[in-house]
Amino acid sequence: MVLHPDVYQKAQAEVDRVIGRDRLPTLADKDALSYIDCVVKEVYRWNPPVPLGIPHHLTEDDEYQGFDLPRGTGVIANLWSMSRSEDVYGDPDIFRPERFLDPGLPDPEISDPRNIVFGHGRRICPGRLFAEASVFLAMSNIIATLDINKARDDMGMDVTPEACFLSGFISYPRDFACSITPRSPEAASLVANMVASSS
Repeated sequence: MVLHPDVYQKAQAEVDRVIGRDRLPTLADKDALSYIDCVVKEVYRWNPPVPLGIPHHLTEDDEYQGFDLPRGTGVIANLWSMSRSEDVYGDPDIFRPERFLDPGLPDPEISDPRNIVFGHGRRICPGRLFAEASVFLAMSNIIATLDINKARDDMGMDVTPEACFLSGFISYPRDFACSITPRSPEAASLVANMVASSS
C-alpha cells in the first residue's frame, strides 16, 4: 500500500462508507466490502506467498501440451507464472485490484488467484479458509484504523521503496521504510478497546 496509496485510499473510503468509524470490520462485513476483496485477490496475484507451491507427484500417467508424463513424475506448479498470465490478467505487472470488478475477466475458476495460491486438487491447502478469513480481518482492520504512507528522509522528501522480494520457498518483501500512524484518536481507541476486551 506504500507503493499504491490510491488503492489504499479507495479501500479506506469503502470501509468508511460500509462500516463507518465507530466499529471495526468483522467477517460478517466481508460480502459488503467488495473492493477490499479485490485488494486481497490482487495481493495474492501480484506476489504469491509460495511462488512454486508444494511439489506433487502424479498418481497416474498424464499428458500435458504434448508431453507424456508417467506416473510418479514430480510436478512443480509455477504459481507465480500462473498469477502473471497475460492471457488471463492482461497487464500482470501492474497492481490493479479493479481488474477483479471487470465483467470481461475470465471465469473466476481461472482468474481468482485464491484458486491458484492455495494449491490444486486433492492436495489443496486444508487451512485456506482460515487463512483467507485471517487475511481479510487483518487487512480490513488495518485499513479501518491506520494510515500507511511513504517514509520521509532527512530532507522531508518521500522515500519510495523498491518492490523487491526475497526469493525462497516463501516470498516476502525485503525490509523497507514506511510511515504507519493511527487514522484518528477514535481509531486508536477502537484498537485499544479491542485489545483490552481480549485480555
